[in-house]
Amino acid sequence: EEGAAAYDRFKNTANELGISVEKNQRAFKNFVVSATQSGQTLQQAETEFKQVAIAITAMGLSAEDSNGVLLALGQIASKGTVSAEELRGQIGERLPGAFAIAARSIGVTESELNKMLQKGEVISKDFLPKFTAELEKTFGASAQEGVKSYSSQLNQFDNQILELKVALGQELLPVMID
Repeated sequence: EEGAAAYDRFKNTANELGISVEKNQRAFKNFVVSATQSGQTLQQAETEFKQVAIAITAMGLSAEDSNGVLLALGQIASKGTVSAEELRGQIGERLPGAFAIAARSIGVTESELNKMLQKGEVISKDFLPKFTAELEKTFGASAQEGVKSYSSQLNQFDNQILELKVALGQELLPVMID
């Protein structure tokens, strides 16, 4: 029941922000499981997802890029520490300015963050809430415009088609089985 409720909240957030449910549900699940296994609550993980989703929407990322960001965050959560590859490579290539935002989120310079990453000193359960909050702070105002973008509108349409498919499947499956 808790998982179903979390999935419903994910769908609501995705629809609200114009993110593809179908293309991001696996990444959301992996992120939430990884975050909760690392000691965060389900509510914290969902909040972090929404904060990242705001940045994704503001930047107008494609479904593929948003999925990549979420998968990288799930990897960070599951490993317990943040690596430069995930932050600079996987997230930074898709979300411009991510490294600077990460440094700002923990109150260090980019150079200091780089050294901390090399030494394995950035702990994911401490880093993720600060980083995602800083993403929301940085991109929150732009997200409202991002929701109006073509890609967000298309994702919202695709999400409605997915819901229709699910509803039709639930109605027709018993008839087809009989």
